[in-house]
Amino acid sequence: IGDGGDSKTVILDASASYDPDGSIEIYQWNRDSGGALGVQPEVDLAPGVYDITLTVIDDGGAHDSTTMRINVYPGLNWESKPNTHVEVGQTYLYALHISGGNPGTRTITGHGLPQWLAVYDSGDSSTAALTGSPSADDVGAIAITIRAEDGQHSIEQSFTVTVWEAGAGLGTRFRITIPDYQGPEAVEDYPLLLRLGPHIDSFHYQHLAYPSSGSDLRFSLMDGTPIPFSIGHWDPEGESALWLRMPRVDGDMEVLMTLGDEAHSSLPDSSTDGSVWVGLYDSVWHLDEASGERKDSSPNQLHAQVHGDIEYITGMVGRAAVFDGSDGNTALRIGDTLAAQHRYTTTLTFESWVWIRRFSHRHYRQILSQSDTYHSGSGYNSNMLDNDLRTSIGVEAGTGSGNARIRVDGQIAEITVPEEQWMHLATTWNGSRMRLYFNGEEVADEAFPYEIDYPDGILAPLVLGAGFNGSNPVQNRSLDGYLDEVRVAGHAHSPAWIWLNYHSVYHHDFLHIEPDVGSDLPVITSHPQSQAIVLNSPFTLSVTATGEDLNYQWRYQGIDIADATDPTYHILTSSLDNAGAYRVLVSNPQGSVLSQEANITILSRMISMNRIEGNLWNIDPDEHAGAGDDGSLDPVPFGPLPAERDHQMRLIPGTSN
Repeated sequence: IGDGGDSKTVILDASASYDPDGSIEIYQWNRDSGGALGVQPEVDLAPGVYDITLTVIDDGGAHDSTTMRINVYPGLNWESKPNTHVEVGQTYLYALHISGGNPGTRTITGHGLPQWLAVYDSGDSSTAALTGSPSADDVGAIAITIRAEDGQHSIEQSFTVTVWEAGAGLGTRFRITIPDYQGPEAVEDYPLLLRLGPHIDSFHYQHLAYPSSGSDLRFSLMDGTPIPFSIGHWDPEGESALWLRMPRVDGDMEVLMTLGDEAHSSLPDSSTDGSVWVGLYDSVWHLDEASGERKDSSPNQLHAQVHGDIEYITGMVGRAAVFDGSDGNTALRIGDTLAAQHRYTTTLTFESWVWIRRFSHRHYRQILSQSDTYHSGSGYNSNMLDNDLRTSIGVEAGTGSGNARIRVDGQIAEITVPEEQWMHLATTWNGSRMRLYFNGEEVADEAFPYEIDYPDGILAPLVLGAGFNGSNPVQNRSLDGYLDEVRVAGHAHSPAWIWLNYHSVYHHDFLHIEPDVGSDLPVITSHPQSQAIVLNSPFTLSVTATGEDLNYQWRYQGIDIADATDPTYHILTSSLDNAGAYRVLVSNPQGSVLSQEANITILSRMISMNRIEGNLWNIDPDEHAGAGDDGSLDPVPFGPLPAERDHQMRLIPGTSN
């Protein structure tokens, strides 16, 4: 039985039952979750499988029973969203996925599809692919309808696919806002996460001048103020993560993202020196590496050394590090002793994203630790005792300064500390009070007006995913789970900052990103094309773009070519020095866009060849072969063409070899 909602009204029918020597007095229907009486009772059944037994009893007390099975299927539902744009020459792909309905009879079909587009069924009745590659004749908007049905019910999904001309997306601008910002207050000078990928309407990696690296992305406020940024994770086939150092984050924030603007001199490109994090954190470990040391993205470059076999999975941002919970096996250790940048005495912040494995039977699970002993040691750490979230900042016993520890037992705002789901944990200490945050909300606050007194000769290293084992192996207490985005700072970040750290990462739709349709930037509609040119022959490169007040600057190997400022670039007589990569920068007062690369190959020798037999050929060098050629066909044995020289082959007139 198909179903379009949470339950289905089913009529049970016993009207065909009879008693040959009397009359049926009772019709009794029984199932695991209840029963009914009557010849044709109505029952509400939620999706599931039901064995229902009908028992009939006649006027003499005789009875008979029969059992039938009823399958109630959940309603058909689309689990996928379509891609809405494709470029000429590119492959359009929409992975269709449905749930519910009768899996034995489900089908997915397309209706009103253009010739270049078709639905390919995967054979498992729940997935299919809508795919194809458009030509220049298909440019424009196309109305698409996809239907899923199971014989009883059907659902449709209608959408529009727009086919762009090749390269039409270059120069596109996107506006980034947070219209539903619910933070306690605005946050200034903040590293904001931006996720790029197919989930953004009209965004395609192919529209970048450098889709493999994203190096032509630029960001600014609407007034032109440049925004520094760094690329934390780049995946041109999926989701990429960028960190934008925003002057201010609130509901009025507006950021302009420009594609194809690699050469815009007024805006910075992606930084690789860690400057995005300077003054905000002393160390930032994205834990995005698949192997080897885990890099510290800050300028301090305090990379975490791997102990044991630490694998990786998809994390909250890019990849995450996997710890197996075995004492002495998996840990990330920053140096052999505590680095100077992490020797905090009166203020600090440490935070991370954590995923704890269920049923690991680990009594104690260390998340981050810089402490020489547990109960009264100097330093700081974050851990879990069973399901109790704990954090501590301590001083060496006997100094008289004391030791403080925050512990939240079992419940946090009436929510049990979860297992097998990501959570954000943060601790701040401002010199007088220590605060613990769970998923952006403060859950504990305790006075701690002391200093950390690091004793001489005891400087335990900072360790991720385990405690410092030193001479006491019981302190390992390894994490059985995952870590991502671990950060440490020498000052206390505000509650609004911690709130933003959680919500901007956890909610994938935190930022609203849409095309800036009012953009007057140039748009390249036809890019210069790669060519193979015979030595001393002419060649021409050209570009076509739309926009007002356009200017052009051709480049060779990344360097501006003098006086090459027209839509076309022409060389009358080519030389070997002309071989290489060419681009053109198209600009107007609103901005600039860089074309895709066109490669010029210079063929230094052309020969005509005609096989006689075996390796015996007639070879006819043309006028570029050099002095002494009489123009006749010279039978010569000829082996493979030398790899170090360029060649072009052409047919000798009157032959077909």
